[in-house]
Amino acid sequence: MRFAVGLFLIAHGLVHLLYLAPRPEDDERYPFVPEDRWSARLLGLQPGVAKAIAGGLAVIVAATLSIAGIALIADASVWEPAAVVGAALSLATLLILFHRWLTIGVAIDVAILASVAWLQVPASLFES
Repeated sequence: MRFAVGLFLIAHGLVHLLYLAPRPEDDERYPFVPEDRWSARLLGLQPGVAKAIAGGLAVIVAATLSIAGIALIADASVWEPAAVVGAALSLATLLILFHRWLTIGVAIDVAILASVAWLQVPASLFES
C-alpha cells in the first residue's frame, strides 16, 4: 500500500507540469492554460504573470509531492510534511487558476491534507 500511495503522490505532482506545456492547437478547452483563467483575471493577474506563477508553482508542487512519494516509499518520516506542503501549494495553484476539469485535483489535495494533517494516517496502514 505504501508503494501505491507513494506513486500516486508522485503522479499527482507530475500532472502539474502540464502547466508548462503549450496548449494543444486542436483543443480550446485544455485546462492547463493559466493566462486564460477567469480566476487569474479576477485576481488581476496579467497573462504573463499568471503563466509565470503557474510554471513556478507547478515545478515546486511536482518536486514537493515527488519528494513526499519517494519518502513514503522509502519509509522516511519526511513524507508527511512534504505531502502537506505539496498538497497545500497544489490546492492554491488549482484555486488561483481554476478550471472545472481540475476539480478532481482539488478533491485529491483536500483528501491528502485531511488524511495526513488532520486524521493522522495510521502507520499500520502501510505495514506489510
